Amino acid sequence: YNPPAKRYAADPKLPGSLSNKNIENILPGPQGKLWIGTGDGLNIFDPETEEFEVLREKDLPGIKGPMIAPLYIDTVRQKAWLGSMIEKGTERWVYLYEMNLETRECRPIIFRDGSRQFDKIFFYGEQARPYKSGLLICDAEHGLFEVKENSLFADLVFPFKGIGWRMILNEDR
Repeated sequence: YNPPAKRYAADPKLPGSLSNKNIENILPGPQGKLWIGTGDGLNIFDPETEEFEVLREKDLPGIKGPMIAPLYIDTVRQKAWLGSMIEKGTERWVYLYEMNLETRECRPIIFRDGSRQFDKIFFYGEQARPYKSGLLICDAEHGLFEVKENSLFADLVFPFKGIGWRMILNEDR
């Protein structure tokens, strides 16, 4: 039996509802909940209660930006990687954070190539994939980065210019 789909409309004024109609992505999270990245925060949907818990910049210590999207959730290691974006006019700044699932504390990930750090990174949620207990991220301007387990650095492993819209991993390759 497949129950019919149910539509949830965004109503930022109503507690427990979806906060924003602009959805970046949706990932399965701990306890059967869905983590939904939106233009104004992370919405965690509980299918049992049919309510949304909205987490914004003020609720996630260390994170910057109104747009928050989950990239990968590792329940074994009790951490998640979140992306955030700040827009000012035509400028966009995209950031990556490692979040402790228990404390909700977020620590920034620094993108680098050796000792050179990158100030401006641009990627979408679909351009990040779990890889060997860490994460691979395809940046539109610089190339492919790897965040290794227990590291706060995203190291450039394959440089290229131009955007890569889809990433396929096969057996951790």
